[in-house]
Amino acid sequence: MKYLFYCLILAGILITSGCATANRNTYRATSTAAISVDTAMKIYADLVVAGKVSVENQDKVKKAYSTYQRSMLLVQDVVNSKVLIDDATWTSAMTSALSAAKNLVTLIQGL
Repeated sequence: MKYLFYCLILAGILITSGCATANRNTYRATSTAAISVDTAMKIYADLVVAGKVSVENQDKVKKAYSTYQRSMLLVQDVVNSKVLIDDATWTSAMTSALSAAKNLVTLIQGL
Protein backbone atom coordinates (compact mmCIF):
# COMPACT_ATOMS: atom_id res chain seq x y z
CA MET A 1 0.00 0.00 0.00
CA LYS A 2 2.93 2.32 0.70
CA TYR A 3 4.09 2.15 -2.90
CA LEU A 4 0.54 2.55 -4.20
CA PHE A 5 0.19 5.80 -2.24
CA TYR A 6 3.46 7.18 -3.59
CA CYS A 7 2.54 6.18 -7.16
CA LEU A 8 -0.83 7.88 -6.83
CA ILE A 9 0.71 11.06 -5.44
CA LEU A 10 3.36 11.07 -8.17
CA ALA A 11 0.65 10.66 -10.79
CA GLY A 12 -1.22 13.58 -9.24
CA ILE A 13 1.86 15.77 -9.33
CA LEU A 14 2.60 14.87 -12.96
CA ILE A 15 -0.96 15.56 -13.95
CA THR A 16 -0.92 18.96 -12.26
CA SER A 17 2.29 20.04 -14.00
CA GLY A 18 0.47 20.71 -17.28
CA CYS A 19 -1.09 23.97 -18.37
CA ALA A 20 -4.64 23.22 -17.21
CA THR A 21 -6.66 25.53 -15.03
CA ALA A 22 -6.18 25.76 -11.29
CA ASN A 23 -9.53 24.08 -10.71
CA ARG A 24 -8.65 21.11 -12.89
CA ASN A 25 -5.20 20.74 -11.33
CA THR A 26 -6.62 20.97 -7.85
CA TYR A 27 -9.34 18.46 -8.65
CA ARG A 28 -6.84 15.95 -10.02
CA ALA A 29 -4.30 16.28 -7.20
CA THR A 30 -6.86 16.25 -4.42
CA SER A 31 -8.72 13.36 -6.04
CA THR A 32 -5.53 11.34 -6.03
CA ALA A 33 -4.96 12.10 -2.36
CA ALA A 34 -8.60 11.39 -1.52
CA ILE A 35 -8.47 7.97 -3.19
CA SER A 36 -5.34 7.09 -1.21
CA VAL A 37 -6.91 8.28 2.05
CA ASP A 38 -10.19 6.48 1.36
CA THR A 39 -8.34 3.23 0.72
CA ALA A 40 -6.28 3.64 3.88
CA MET A 41 -9.36 4.48 5.95
CA LYS A 42 -11.14 1.34 4.72
CA ILE A 43 -8.17 -0.77 5.76
CA TYR A 44 -8.06 1.09 9.08
CA ALA A 45 -11.77 0.43 9.68
CA ASP A 46 -11.21 -3.29 9.10
CA LEU A 47 -8.35 -3.24 11.61
CA VAL A 48 -10.51 -1.47 14.20
CA VAL A 49 -13.35 -3.96 13.74
CA ALA A 50 -10.83 -6.80 14.15
CA GLY A 51 -9.68 -5.24 17.43
CA LYS A 52 -6.14 -4.66 16.19
CA VAL A 53 -5.97 -0.91 16.87
CA SER A 54 -5.47 0.49 20.35
CA VAL A 55 -7.58 3.36 21.64
CA GLU A 56 -4.47 5.53 21.65
CA ASN A 57 -3.84 4.82 17.96
CA GLN A 58 -7.51 5.38 17.15
CA ASP A 59 -7.20 8.85 18.68
CA LYS A 60 -4.09 9.53 16.58
CA VAL A 61 -5.88 8.48 13.40
CA LYS A 62 -8.92 10.60 14.27
CA LYS A 63 -6.69 13.62 14.80
CA ALA A 64 -4.76 13.00 11.57
CA TYR A 65 -8.00 12.53 9.63
CA SER A 66 -9.38 15.76 11.05
CA THR A 67 -6.22 17.59 9.95
CA TYR A 68 -6.56 16.05 6.49
CA GLN A 69 -10.21 17.14 6.22
CA ARG A 70 -9.39 20.72 7.27
CA SER A 71 -6.55 20.94 4.77
CA MET A 72 -8.77 19.69 1.94
CA LEU A 73 -11.40 22.29 2.86
CA LEU A 74 -8.71 24.96 2.76
CA VAL A 75 -7.79 23.90 -0.79
CA GLN A 76 -11.44 24.16 -1.76
CA ASP A 77 -11.68 27.64 -0.23
CA VAL A 78 -8.55 28.80 -2.06
CA VAL A 79 -9.80 27.55 -5.43
CA ASN A 80 -13.25 29.03 -4.86
CA SER A 81 -11.61 32.40 -4.21
CA LYS A 82 -10.22 32.28 -7.76
CA VAL A 83 -6.56 32.25 -6.72
CA LEU A 84 -4.25 31.48 -9.64
CA ILE A 85 -2.40 28.17 -9.74
CA ASP A 86 1.03 29.78 -9.33
CA ASP A 87 -0.08 31.80 -6.35
CA ALA A 88 1.77 31.05 -3.10
CA THR A 89 -1.53 30.57 -1.27
CA TRP A 90 -2.60 27.81 -3.65
CA THR A 91 0.80 26.14 -3.42
CA SER A 92 0.75 26.28 0.36
CA ALA A 93 -2.79 24.87 0.55
CA MET A 94 -1.96 22.01 -1.84
CA THR A 95 1.26 21.20 -0.01
CA SER A 96 -0.62 21.13 3.28
CA ALA A 97 -3.36 18.87 1.89
CA LEU A 98 -0.97 16.40 0.27
CA SER A 99 1.20 16.36 3.38
CA ALA A 100 -1.81 15.70 5.62
CA ALA A 101 -2.92 12.86 3.32
CA LYS A 102 0.58 11.35 3.35
CA ASN A 103 0.83 11.63 7.14
CA LEU A 104 -2.54 9.93 7.61
CA VAL A 105 -1.73 7.07 5.23
CA THR A 106 1.69 6.61 6.79
CA LEU A 107 0.16 6.51 10.28
CA ILE A 108 -2.32 3.82 9.21
CA GLN A 109 0.44 1.83 7.50
CA GLY A 110 2.32 1.76 10.80
CA LEU A 111 -0.54 0.15 12.73
